[in-house]
Amino acid sequence: MSQLIQMRQQIKAIETIKKITHAMRLIAMSAHTRLRAGQATIEEYKKEMEHLFTTVSTNSPEWVNPLIDIPEAQKILVILIGSEKGLCGAFNSSLFSYSKESINNYASHATFIGVGKKAIEFLRAQSIEHIIEYPRLQSNAISVITQQITDLITAKAQYSHVIVYSNVLKSFFVQRPATTFIVPLQHSTSATQPVIAEPYVWEEPQEKVLEGLFIQLVYAQLYYLLYTSLVAEQAARFISMDGATRNANQMIETKKLHYNKARQAQITKELAELSGNL
Repeated sequence: MSQLIQMRQQIKAIETIKKITHAMRLIAMSAHTRLRAGQATIEEYKKEMEHLFTTVSTNSPEWVNPLIDIPEAQKILVILIGSEKGLCGAFNSSLFSYSKESINNYASHATFIGVGKKAIEFLRAQSIEHIIEYPRLQSNAISVITQQITDLITAKAQYSHVIVYSNVLKSFFVQRPATTFIVPLQHSTSATQPVIAEPYVWEEPQEKVLEGLFIQLVYAQLYYLLYTSLVAEQAARFISMDGATRNANQMIETKKLHYNKARQAQITKELAELSGNL
């Protein structure tokens, strides 16, 4: 009898876990759907900023930005974007495995920023000091984080390279870690960009306009990477919780089968004992 009670308790515990994972699955899908609806607009804005900056800078060859053309300085800023919460499968572990070797190579001479609680914990586990940390990574905090990091990058011409390690969404079921260079610019294709026949009319100093465009471009790229990482995180969490819910269903079915067999064996045993006493 005690065995049957224990099995019933196990079934109830698994059913409770199933309710939790099912609820988290629905929440993750809702968040992903909401975020994915705005991703196309953000991506389009980033592409337009890249095109505008490249076109204008191509037709202004005399302009030199110290953030792009740093003489011999080799100061590196590394930004690691993880998740705020867990329960998202291999979302964080695959990113950390992918970037671990590079991050350890940069550890002695680079500056680090951790975005997301899990990324901060990883940097601490590697004994890597970071100047800024953002443990909270949610949609309503992305603009603030992006603005502060953009200000840090563009305030002084001190970084020769700004490298971002984050997850990107290849498809709903596939999230992969990637490396993105914010500085120096990787999208520059001045050789293939058409030169405007008529020169621009600069209402403000040319350097001021181009520097403003460059700051906006850095902001757009960082915002897009943070937003994409958040979208990928919600997709990974849905997949993880969906798998957990399916496993819980299978365990409940197996446990109930074993429970019914044990209960039937107990009844048969009691009937045999009653029959033997007659």
